[in-house]
Amino acid sequence: HAVVNGQLINTGLVKERPPLRFPLFSGSAYFVASREYVGYVLENEDIQKFMEWAQDTYSPDEYLWATIQRIPEVPGSLSSNHKYDLSDMNAVARFVKWQYFEGDVSKGAPYPPCSGVHVRSVCVFGVGDLKWMLRKHHFFANKFDTDVDPFAIQCLDEHLRHKALVTLEH
Repeated sequence: HAVVNGQLINTGLVKERPPLRFPLFSGSAYFVASREYVGYVLENEDIQKFMEWAQDTYSPDEYLWATIQRIPEVPGSLSSNHKYDLSDMNAVARFVKWQYFEGDVSKGAPYPPCSGVHVRSVCVFGVGDLKWMLRKHHFFANKFDTDVDPFAIQCLDEHLRHKALVTLEH
């Protein structure tokens, strides 16, 4: 496959293996990186070749950063341990509820069922998700939609405004 003018085209050619001596990993495209991480990635020839190789592949954001983050010499890298497979829960950058991981938290599910609706297996949050979500450590939450639950956004706005005002008072 190749991407031509933004369209994925099947070329009939088999793509060569990635120019890395590490396995590919799947994961989030959203993460927080240190200055050392960014400098290393921008200056490392092997990683630059890998990024160039990935340019004409389908959805490189789903494996590119997850793979680079598991290269041992990269500053701030993660080990290949399976505990990082639920990277959205371990990350701080973005929180997302995937439909297939939802369930009873007391029985090991990473999060309770979505109170909004699912779009392509992703929870579009409802007001019922806020109490649980606000106890987590993530900077951002994906996703909200006023057509699904305008009260979820209004409640979140009021909560964050109150939190900011209380912080200013102290």
